[in-house]
Amino acid sequence: MSIRKTVAYSRTKDTFIGSVDLGAGEVDDSRLATNALVFMAVGLKGSWRHPVAYFLTDHVSEETLSQLTTAVLAALSDAGLRVRALIADGLNANLTMFGYLGADVKQIDHPPFKNYFLHPSTKEKVFIMLDVAHMLKLLRNLLGESGTLYLDKEEISWHYIQVWHGFIFIL
Repeated sequence: MSIRKTVAYSRTKDTFIGSVDLGAGEVDDSRLATNALVFMAVGLKGSWRHPVAYFLTDHVSEETLSQLTTAVLAALSDAGLRVRALIADGLNANLTMFGYLGADVKQIDHPPFKNYFLHPSTKEKVFIMLDVAHMLKLLRNLLGESGTLYLDKEEISWHYIQVWHGFIFIL
């Protein structure tokens, strides 16, 4: 998530915060963070969700993102949690990061499509899922910008959405 580029003093930690911080004491005081990379655990059988890690970033390579993800997965395993799936938005950086973890979700039409990777600690399958709400938002924006998309030679037009939107308000 985007954050404001600023430096603030933390009285409780007696230090300045706002610089790029990838954890493990690796603070880059020469660069201010523009994003917070947040990892959240969500229960499958219970109704709970909890942020488990965050990193202050400016730009993170896909390889570094996979290393941070691996560290968080290992910490969750050490805490006794079983991770069944990793959910992220469909940005290319995340799809590439999945590749570093051992999945291959870029080759949908051509084998080997592999929608999971092995957990670094337990060697259990961790399935890849894309955030549906975010994917629909990306599709809406793409359709709105281009006006027309094609799926199997069938036209999908922004005009249809405009007509539908107008029809709803008539009812």
